[in-house]
Amino acid sequence: MATLGGAELLVFYDLLYDDGHSLLTEPYTTRRAALEALNLTGPHWQTAPSWPGESDAVRRAAREQRLPGVIAKRLNSPYEPGPSKSWLFIPS
Repeated sequence: MATLGGAELLVFYDLLYDDGHSLLTEPYTTRRAALEALNLTGPHWQTAPSWPGESDAVRRAAREQRLPGVIAKRLNSPYEPGPSKSWLFIPS
């Protein structure tokens, strides 16, 4: 849960199952497309934004907003529980 304007907000970053079908072995691009197709936007939930290939602009925006950094993901990676070398924290 994140807090935005004093309200709790559930933010979705990945989709592991879709209608009972496992997406764990699918690449992140497939999982992300399935997540975006759900249109999860509401007053208390939303899908996290994604900007593939725009790392410099995203890091600059994070720095301007005084965020600690961004998460970078390998687009072809399957889901890996726990710490993963495919998902990296990049300081802003």
